[in-house]
Amino acid sequence: GANLLDRAERYGDSKWASLQAAEKTLKAAITLEGAKFKFSHGLAGLCDQLNALGLKFDWKPLVDSIQCTPGIRYGEEKCNRDEALAAHRASLRLVLALRNAGAKLQSGLAGPSSAH
Repeated sequence: GANLLDRAERYGDSKWASLQAAEKTLKAAITLEGAKFKFSHGLAGLCDQLNALGLKFDWKPLVDSIQCTPGIRYGEEKCNRDEALAAHRASLRLVLALRNAGAKLQSGLAGPSSAH
């Protein structure tokens, strides 16, 4: 979030942070399903794995907004403010989509958990 407001226009860093958040969330959901995740920054593969585990959700438009390469941090991939903001929003929507699909996440981002 902070990189979106940075005057140095570090939009690539912001989008990379959104990817990292989404990746960690997807991997946590896979682990909570009792499976082992693949070591990859490819969100589509992780989402496919979750679909195979029975968690069905419309992830493609979200992943399309978030997915980027590590080089985005160094200007090797272009990213403007709108793209960074879209990735940020999509990463939050991804958490909600996972929760709605039945993921066992207990994140404060997705609201209070019913299991206390």
